[in-house]
Amino acid sequence: MEDIGAKLTKKQVDLVNKKLMDQSPPTLTKGLESFVALLRNTQTASNIDVELYFAEFAKLSKKMMTITAHKHDLDTVSSHEKQLQAQKSEFVQEYPELEIIFEFALAFCTYAKKFCQ
Repeated sequence: MEDIGAKLTKKQVDLVNKKLMDQSPPTLTKGLESFVALLRNTQTASNIDVELYFAEFAKLSKKMMTITAHKHDLDTVSSHEKQLQAQKSEFVQEYPELEIIFEFALAFCTYAKKFCQ
């Protein structure tokens, strides 16, 4: 998973921030809220949470490369996995340059489900 997390670039994070500031498109916002909620091990995340997580590339990158599943709730992970799978096609179609976010999130779900069981 560290390998996948390392693929996220500052350019991609800057793109997310620009899109959110300019338009806050629903597909992008919804997908990123699921991603951030998964990182936080919560059922939901708001647009403010997304802004905070994407505000600093270095912190987001470090979180992605050091996250562990030892405190994650299996039901929360499973719920986010379903949401992310349902959102992935539309998200990647609209934002192919950000596919790494879904790749990482779904890989983390797989890892976390094995760890939590």
